[in-house]
This record gives sequence, structure tokens and C-alpha cells, in this order.
Amino acid sequence: AVGTADIQQLRDWYRQDWIDWPTYKGAPFYDANGDGVYTPEFNSDGSPKLYPEADEPGYANGDQVVWMVCNDLSEATSSELAGAPPSGIELQTTLWAYKRSDAMGNIIFKQFRMIYKGRTETPANATIDSLHVCQWSDPDLGASGDDFCGCDTTLSLGYVYNSSSSDADFAGNGLPPAASGYDFFAGPLVPNEGSVGIFGLKQRDGFKNLGMSSFAFFAAGQTDEDPDQRSYNGTQQWWNLLRGFRPRPQYPAGERWVTPEGVPTMFRVPGDPVTGTGWIDANTGDRRILLVSGPTTLSLNDTVEVVVAVLAGMGADRLSSVSVLKFYDRFAQNA
Repeated sequence: AVGTADIQQLRDWYRQDWIDWPTYKGAPFYDANGDGVYTPEFNSDGSPKLYPEADEPGYANGDQVVWMVCNDLSEATSSELAGAPPSGIELQTTLWAYKRSDAMGNIIFKQFRMIYKGRTETPANATIDSLHVCQWSDPDLGASGDDFCGCDTTLSLGYVYNSSSSDADFAGNGLPPAASGYDFFAGPLVPNEGSVGIFGLKQRDGFKNLGMSSFAFFAAGQTDEDPDQRSYNGTQQWWNLLRGFRPRPQYPAGERWVTPEGVPTMFRVPGDPVTGTGWIDANTGDRRILLVSGPTTLSLNDTVEVVVAVLAGMGADRLSSVSVLKFYDRFAQNA
């Protein structure tokens, strides 16, 4: 049972988290007096004062906001993934969502900020000359072994849906299979005369945001398997994937994905499963999907920002769930 002491302990934790919100590391907040310093205040009953009366943690008027920061400076951790040495990039991630009953209530927004801080031996003029940003996911849609995936190049959307009319996990709750996906709402900002881009949720004249430049998937036990781990081969295989190639052969040049008609492409399965037109997924299995946006450059101490949306939709059946997902995506893009 939850008692008064438990409730008070949770409130105390919330209060301390409010006080300790790590703005000094980059966490976003509403600055009531515009002094650039986070100074939270509390009412006599212990509840926090909210913006605009006082400073408040948060971003984009979200009803729930989470922030985290990490880097790749650990040699052991970095090489454990795909064998690559650290590059000195710091990643700041802000996630927010809205408590709403419309399409916006089915979306989680993720803002990634990559800051090239370098290592002790990084030269002052260092530049990453071909940076690709990837939203990778292992999206187990209910039971993991019966998934299909697809992409919509007009929406910069990559998604997963069920391969059959029923999914064991959803059916156990009396539900049809849902669909879920990711959208590059704002890819890396690059110069482009006459355009207007978005950075930090603000417009930037003379720039544009890159969209989805490639989409792919791989699957354990199928023709294109997961990249190698704990080996630099894995880094080279990921380098292929980021540029729209198959992961193997990995060097010196990769092979493009090929449509059923034999046409090389950077986008796997971009057809429409609802209408059954174009190249759509087959050979059901456990999918790992990757949406890529790039290339761009990143010089030492500069920042690249990307905003990704995580969406979910449920219709009357597995295919109408895809239609609902795309409707939510268009709604959010317009918003």
C-alpha cells in the first residue's frame, strides 16, 4: 500500500529534481527574467512556481520533458559497439510530449544536439566533413518475429507494421496491430539561399533542413544481417548503411540496395502497403530500421541539431494503422 510517507518522499524527490535540473550542462528551461541563470522558486505549500512567474524546466510547451547528455570519450565503450575510436562528440537529447487527445498526443519529439568538443589531441581546425545522422531502432511491434517495415519518402517517415492480420501481443489485449515510426521533422541545417530552416524551434533565413536521405533495414538471419560488433568491420559496415549502401561488402565500396526491378536505390521498401503498390516488404521477421539524414559538415565546437518525431497509430486493422500513422504525421508536420 502507498502511504502518506511514500507520497511525501516522491514529492521530495520531485522538488530536488526541480532544483537540480542541470541547466549548467545544457538542459533547457524557461527563463522568466531573461538573465540566463536558472533560479527556481517555490510557493508556501512547497509547490514550484511556474513560468512566467519563475524559471521552470522544460521546452516547447511540452507537458512532459526529459533531458540527457552523453559522449563517446570512453575508448572501451566506443570500441565495444562497432570498433571505432572516440571522436569527441557530445550528444544532448531533449524529449518532450503533449497531453492531448488529438494526433499530437500520439507523438514524442526528440531533439538531438551533437556538439563536436573533440579530444585532447584534436587539432583546432578539425572538421568532420561528411556527417550523417541516423535514427536507428529495433522496433519490436508486439511480437518481434512477424514485422514488416516501410518508408514514405514524401514524409521523411520510416515505420514498422505487422505482416499478418493478428499479432499475439496485441490480440492478447483485444486489439488489432498498431503501426509505429519515426520522422525527420528537422534534419541537419545547411546553407541554402532563399530558404528558411529551423534550429532551436526558431526560423533561420538562408538555410534549409535536410530530409531523409536514405532508409534501410536489416534483420538477423536474413540476407543483410546486423553490422559486426566489437570490430572495426562494424564501423565500415555502418558507414555503408549511413550512405545508402548495403552493409556488406564493406570496403572499399558498398553495393546499393536494388529494387525488385533491378534499379539501384537509397530507399528500401518505399511502396504503399495500404494500396499494395510499389516495392513493399516481404519475408517477415525481426526488423531493425534506420532513417538517415545527411551529409553535412561539423567543425570543432560547432553544433548540429536534428528533431525526430516518434509516432504510433492504431486503426481497425494492420494496414489502416499505417494510414492512421501517416495522418498523425501530416498533422504534426502542419502543426
